[in-house]
This record gives sequence, structure tokens and C-alpha cells, in this order.
Amino acid sequence: PNRLTRLMADGTLDITFGDEGIVPLAFDAYEITPSVLTSNQDEDLIVGGIYYAGESTDIAPVLAKYTNAGVLDTTFGDQGIAFLDEISYGNKTVETLATQSDGKLVGVSSTGSEIFLFRLLPNGDWDPHFGTNGKISITTGSRGFKVALQPQGIIVATAASEFGSTILVRRYTYTNGDLDTSFGINGESIIQFNEIMLPVQKVAVTLTNNILVVTPFAV
Repeated sequence: PNRLTRLMADGTLDITFGDEGIVPLAFDAYEITPSVLTSNQDEDLIVGGIYYAGESTDIAPVLAKYTNAGVLDTTFGDQGIAFLDEISYGNKTVETLATQSDGKLVGVSSTGSEIFLFRLLPNGDWDPHFGTNGKISITTGSRGFKVALQPQGIIVATAASEFGSTILVRRYTYTNGDLDTSFGINGESIIQFNEIMLPVQKVAVTLTNNILVVTPFAV
């Protein structure tokens, strides 16, 4: 099975984590293929990815939360697992994930033609105050969606098309997920390049609150 591993600061396995430093990402009926990882202020770990239920075709994005000791946090979702079937049921994973200071989880997943920004409460339930039942459709853009957090709001960056020359950066409010109209023009900033770019790889916020977007150019 896929595994989660934790090392000490000196590079040795942390034997207090899971089984001698290793946690398998497999359970009774399914296995998680991880794509993203985040942590909270308690150093709990939240793994985002896609789950496969045995040999069946049951596939959907999922989050799994582990305590600092590497044990599933049974207070989260369904015995430690939050299934995101409401967003997508098919071969789609969690593309990006971040933890707010209040423990809420913000991420992006898709159903193919439609992309969703979602937020879960610290216990793994959908946040009813964010968008529509915890979800916001963000159909503008392509793959390569990445999320970062500013004090002012949630930053989402993407390439405006799969092989285009435009980067689209939006900021959403923490209160309800509306576009923050104080950012850019009506909540979004568009960056135009002369070269053709591939999907956004990373977005980050500096200590001075500036926004960094990393994207490769097509050769």
C-alpha cells in the first residue's frame, strides 16, 4: 500500500509515528493514493487523494486525518476519513489543500468539466457557511489549480487554459467564499505572458504578504 513516513530533524525515521515511522494508507475496504498533504497547529496530518474500493470501480476524492502519533483521528469525518463524493465520483483527486488557522480545510477538486473550491470544518463536515454547502464552482481556468492563504482571504491560482499564455489569480473571502472585490478587478487578477505556459505548479504567500505563482513554460 501507499505509505506516509515521518522523519526526525536529523533525517532518521521518527519511531513514535505510526509503526516505526511509517503509516500505511490502506484500510479494510480501500486504499488511498495520496496527492496532497497539509498539517494543522496541533501537527495533525491531513492527506488528500483518491480512494479505490478494492477491485470495484468505486473511485472518489478523499481526505484522511492522522494525529501527531500517526493514528487515524476518529473524530474526523467517518472514523478519520472524509469522502468527497458530493464533488466528484470518478477518477478525480484533490489537486491542492491548505489548513486555515482555525483548522478548516480548503482545497480544490474537479468533476472533469467543473472545478470546485471546497472547505471542510475541522471535524471533516462540509462548511455550510462557505459557498453552497461548502463548495464553490470555479469553472474558469484549466488544470493546475493551487491554493494559498493570506490574512485577507483564500488565494486560488490557475492557468486560464490548458496551453495558454494567461495566469488567473483570484481571492475569496473567509466568511462565505465570495470573491473579494478589493483584490485585483472584482476579485481577480489576470497576468498575460507572450509564451505558452503549462499548468500552475505552486502558489505561495511571502512573509510580506506578496503572492508568488510558479508555472513552467512549454518548450
